[in-house]
Amino acid sequence: MLKRSFLTLLSFIIGFFVLLEVFSELAILFEMWSTGAQHRSELADDFGLGILLMLVALPLTLLCSLVVAFITWRKARRFVK
Repeated sequence: MLKRSFLTLLSFIIGFFVLLEVFSELAILFEMWSTGAQHRSELADDFGLGILLMLVALPLTLLCSLVVAFITWRKARRFVK
């Protein structure tokens, strides 16, 4: 049970940071596409990017990390005894 909990927590933490990076990059690419920016430096004064990151990327990351942790919890039952 302790190993299973540790694996679940580890998968949640790793999944959170990996998915946060992925969703942040997707948000930046979407913002660059929607504003017509050619470089990331052009988004320095764009407040919409911060709103997009906080209201879309962060909750989506948390939700997907919880799904990863749930799947790990269910699958770890077979491997950890």
